[in-house]
This record gives sequence, C-alpha cells and structure tokens, in this order.
Amino acid sequence: MEAAPGTPAFPYPFRAGPFRRRVRAWISASVPPGLTVPGRPAAHAEWERRLLGAGLVCPAWPRRYGGAGLGVPEVLVLEEECARAGVPRIGRGTGELVVGPVLLAHGTEEQRARLLPGIRSGRDTYCQAYAEPSHGSDPASVRTRGTVVGDEIVISGRKTWVHGARRAGTALVLCRTDPAAERHRGLSCVAVRLDEGNGTRVRPVRSADGTQDLCEVEFDGARAPLRDVVGGLGGGWPVVMTALAHQRAGRALASLTGFEAAFRDLVREAQKAGRTRDPLVRDQLARTYTRLALLRLTVADPPAAGAPGAGAAVTGLLRAEYRRRFGETALAVTGAAGLLGAGPGEEAGDPAGRWQRLFLSGRGDTIGDGTSEVLRDIIAERLLGLPAERNARSGALPVTRMPRMATAPHTVLELLARYAPESPAEHADVERVRSLVASGDPWRRSTPLHVTGSALIVHPDSGRVLLRWHQRHDSWLLVGGHADPEESDPLAIALREGREETGLTDLVPWPDAGVRHLVIVPVPANSREAAHEHADIRFVLATDTPDAIRPENPQAPLRWLTPGEARRVITEENIQETLSRVEPLLAD
Repeated sequence: MEAAPGTPAFPYPFRAGPFRRRVRAWISASVPPGLTVPGRPAAHAEWERRLLGAGLVCPAWPRRYGGAGLGVPEVLVLEEECARAGVPRIGRGTGELVVGPVLLAHGTEEQRARLLPGIRSGRDTYCQAYAEPSHGSDPASVRTRGTVVGDEIVISGRKTWVHGARRAGTALVLCRTDPAAERHRGLSCVAVRLDEGNGTRVRPVRSADGTQDLCEVEFDGARAPLRDVVGGLGGGWPVVMTALAHQRAGRALASLTGFEAAFRDLVREAQKAGRTRDPLVRDQLARTYTRLALLRLTVADPPAAGAPGAGAAVTGLLRAEYRRRFGETALAVTGAAGLLGAGPGEEAGDPAGRWQRLFLSGRGDTIGDGTSEVLRDIIAERLLGLPAERNARSGALPVTRMPRMATAPHTVLELLARYAPESPAEHADVERVRSLVASGDPWRRSTPLHVTGSALIVHPDSGRVLLRWHQRHDSWLLVGGHADPEESDPLAIALREGREETGLTDLVPWPDAGVRHLVIVPVPANSREAAHEHADIRFVLATDTPDAIRPENPQAPLRWLTPGEARRVITEENIQETLSRVEPLLAD
C-alpha cells in the first residue's frame, strides 16, 4: 500500500507483488458505480454480493465453506487494497474472526453446515461471553451454570465486558456443566440466542471514551439446544483457548490498516502544526513507527502452518501495547488541542475528539483480550519454557531455580525415536501412535484415539512418589492430561499439568527428558463422551520442595508415598507398570 507523500512506508515480510496486482485488478474491475458515494445502498449491496461470489467475505475460511483459503499475508493485502481504493472490505466481526475458526477446529460437520453460512451471509451475528464479575481473566473459574434438561442446556449466570452484545444475535457462552470436575475440565461452550424472550438481558456499560460497546449480559434460564454445544459437553476449555487465540490474532490483523492510517494522519497533523521541528516529537513519532512496523511484521509473518496458538499472545500483546502508547503519543504530539472532545455540533470524526478517544480507549485494550500481564505469562511459560510464577490461588512457593529442560520443543515423533518399547504389545502401541501422528492431529479430543501427556512426580532425596486421587475413576492416578490448542509437546503438557494440579513450581524432567512409558489406555463411555482411547506418553518429573504441594481441587487430594506404599494403593495395572520402571531410578 503506497504511503502518502511525506509519510513513511511500512515493511512487508513476503513477496506480495503478484497477488497484490491480481487483487488490485479485481477490485478495479468489480467496484459497482456509485459505491464510494454516500447514500447508495444498492451499490453497497451489489459490492457485498460480488465479494461473496469471489469468496472475499471471510476470505481466510476454506473454499468448501465459502471462503478463499487465504493466508494471513494475503488477507492483509486484501485489507490494504480495499483501503487504497476507498471501498469497504466487508467483514463479519466476531463471527468471521473467532466463531468460524472455532467451528472449523472443534465443531461437528453438522454444526459447520448449519452455522457457517449464516455468519458468512451476515444474517447471524455473534459475541463472546466468557468473563464474569468475580474472576476477570481466569476463564477456568466461571460460575455461570449450564444444566442439561432433555435435549436442551439451560444457562444461568452473569457475564461482563461482553464486546458488541447489543449488536449480536447470538453469544458463545462459557459455562460450567460439571461442577464436580476439576476447574477447566467441567466447562462447555454453547451458542445461546440473545433476546429477552430467551431469558437474556443485555445492559450497556459506558466506557471512559463515552462509548457503550461493552455490555453486561444476564442469563436467567436461557435455553439452547444441545446440538449448539461446540466441542461437546465438558470440552469447553480447548474451545475457549482456540477462541481467545483467534481473537488476539484476528483483531491484530483487522487493526493494522486503521493503525497505519491513524499514524499517517498524526504525522500530517504534526507537520501542519510545525511540531516535527521538535526533536522530541520526531523521536516519539519514530518510536511509534518502529512499534507499528514490528507489529506488522509479526502479524503478517505467522507460523507456516496451523492455527494461532501461544504465538497469538505475542501479536495480542503488541497490538494492545501499541494502541495504548499511540494514544499517549497522539496527545503528546497534538498538545492541548488533543485533549478536546467532539462537542454537540461537531462531527464524530473530529480530529481533536479522535485523539482523545484513542487515548481513553487504549487503556482498555491492555485488559480486554487478556491483560498484558497474562499475555506475558503465556509467552514466558508456553513459548520460552520459563517456570511458572507463584500461583496466587494455590499459594504455591515461587520458583527458586530455572527448570533444567531443553529450550527446543519436543515433538511426539522425536520423543518416540529415543524410546525403546519393552514388549511386542508396547511396540505395536508405539506404531499406532506413529500412524496417528502421520494421519493428522494426534491431540484432537474428538477422535477415537488421541495423545495425552502425563508424569509420575518424584522427590529423589526421599525416594517417594506423588499420586493424585481421581474421584471419577475412584483410584490413585498420575498427573497429566490433554493438550491445550496451542500445545504439541508432550513433555511441556506434562509439566504444565503437573504444576497446575500440584502447585509445585520447581518441577523438572528427571533424570532427563526421555519417555518412561507409553501406554494406550481405554476410556469407557460416559454421559459426556463416547468410548475412546488415550495414547498416554509418560515422563518423570522431580521436585526439591515436596512440602509445597497444594491440590488444585479439594476433591483431588495429593499423597506422597514410598514405591511400596504406592503399589498397594494403585489399582490401574498400567500405572503399576510405570511405577516399576521408575522405582529403579529412585534406588540408584
């Protein structure tokens, strides 16, 4: 996208020329007469029809669902070329950026066929309802209840900071459907119709900048069919993690062209006012340009494949911090004029009011998609492999030393390449897992066989092992479980689950990062899921602070036992086998 005279151009991370020329030519040939003239709804409707026909509404969606299958860089080019031509790049907001990708990742084919067309056409509009007054940025602590009654789910509770609820017809609601399950394991995501006749009430909340786009939503016996539960009952945690990742990545992408236009406008204002002769102002503008260029490079050069995961925390953090700092810079550059708001007789786009609104609304951006502090924790723990910070909820002790673990992530195949099966049956299990990895996503919970990561926690100095009581299985088990959407390293999953379930922040692989046992565990059908199998990859984790254990759930107590004591209480044969492999290490 060409810069206006006197303003800088922004870098682009890939060879966009051929694609940009094709998009520019298509727009030039397809814009209906009168589109850029205000008050021409017929021209706007025709332009929307042509974009739909070309797959350029929801362009990142696969072609089979009406999109164009574009990657992030190509979508950015489309945004820029529409802005260059002065025509709208018609989007579908939360439905396009979040709900659609969630359905593609976790929905059934029936849900996709039924719900995606309504999003793409603009008939159905969505918002997300996760946060509650009592828990802020911790979605695992939701109290909104979802009760299954026949073939419906009844929702009761209160959500806050719901963006765009007044415009939305449906909310993707995170609720607790299994109060007995551990924190994030008893959650479900359900699409709930928003109208007072369905027991919902939307109240706008006035923000500091004067807008009322954030809302509080009360659910008083709101009903939704069970077929609108995305990811299945009890499968809400991975769904909401996917949603938050796409929300952060999608908002950053959608904001770029607006950010760049606002920066150029600010430079022009500074030039008109003679402020660019001030070296401090030039320094502020240069820093702003640098931050925006870094945001563009980060957004436009995503991982080569796969959905946004923990990496979306980087783009989300850069976007939020940029917008907050840009508002501060805009007021510093424009001086007293920037403090003026638009008066009763002035247009909403008045430049003075614009800078004030940017300054005020930017503060909320560092909270709304996960606070900057939460995003930094995700980056530190999930991307950099740093130890978890003190857990305020469990009271776990702070980290006293760096975990001794490899900085590079471990893939399933890399770990299995160094693992020697001890029996023909175990060799056959390893080959099943290799085939599973080769056939697609080995972590997807909806498949009959999927990978999990777990660990036996030990205290080498005393030779004891730690077991966790599992109420549903009525037995003592290991720590561990399923991957979050952004995870693919079995060892990292075992470490995260171990820290969350025990409060031990100093857990490290011991005596190395190797797999100690691979076992395929059958899981019988229950009220929430069909019968399936876990390909459980097991490690040993060690702690130096055994007395610091804090159970995540009071109904899942933890117990330190000698190997002999553990053998007497363990009822699962496969866990007995894991213990037999670890016991010689403790005896050395």
